[in-house]
Amino acid sequence: MFGMDLVSIVTAALAGAAGGAIGALIASMLPETAKGLRTVVIVGFIVALPTLAKPALTPYVEQYAGTWLRAGQFDALYDTEVTAELKKIPAIERLFRDHPETEKRFREQARKAYESGGPKHLLEMAPSIGADALGDALMLYMPKARGEDLILFATTMADTLTQMNERDPEVCILYQFGSKLGVPLDNTRMTATIGKDGQKRLVDTMNALVMNAGDKAVEHDRVKGEAAVSELAQRHAPLLTGSSSEVATGARIYKDVAEAKAACTFAASMFRDLATMDKVTSELILRHLYAS
Repeated sequence: MFGMDLVSIVTAALAGAAGGAIGALIASMLPETAKGLRTVVIVGFIVALPTLAKPALTPYVEQYAGTWLRAGQFDALYDTEVTAELKKIPAIERLFRDHPETEKRFREQARKAYESGGPKHLLEMAPSIGADALGDALMLYMPKARGEDLILFATTMADTLTQMNERDPEVCILYQFGSKLGVPLDNTRMTATIGKDGQKRLVDTMNALVMNAGDKAVEHDRVKGEAAVSELAQRHAPLLTGSSSEVATGARIYKDVAEAKAACTFAASMFRDLATMDKVTSELILRHLYAS
């Protein structure tokens, strides 16, 4: 048996959704680069799922750290043990059922991580794998999500990013964009920053978003949505000091902790605003930000 913390996987996928929203918001502030910013790559694989979905693949990394699987053994153990654990996370099960190509990508990413460094390496690479394998698929459910789940997402991200910014601003940026920028956030650092409770909350949020999502995107007034997004963007624009907007959209890594903190402050502030404003306007903005 080998260890994979599914909580980390879900966590990373959620980070990608947050990064996408931030990119879209800043794009509305910078029309000339809107196209590029609106397609900010989804971050955070997280085979350990420390933030979005509750259940996780039981690690037991310490116990099995010295017994790496040979290439030919990976598939057999994945089919028997990993598949069973995946079914404990409803959101992951639906993602894989609806998008078989996502499960295939997840499996191959896990295989490469395991074969290159064993159980401990797989566990540490969980956030990065989660972002790469699950991020795009998760984004497909955002336009179909219920209004209350979108607001739950905003509230969860506001609290999570605020906690990261207070304890380790760099984690806040790496959580959202580390995988895309080639500077993956390791599971140990992420867990140390938000704790097990924070991870569970992220997992529960992802389950709500995916499991309650309908089959079609929910329509919204795009004209009103564009106006509301613009107003939100302008309200928080002063928080982006210097060239920190480049960091806030995942265009590049931060130069120092101060720049990371400025970019994270913008993200946390935006989600806090969405979590506390009237629900009708919040849902409208979130639907517009995630509209395909």
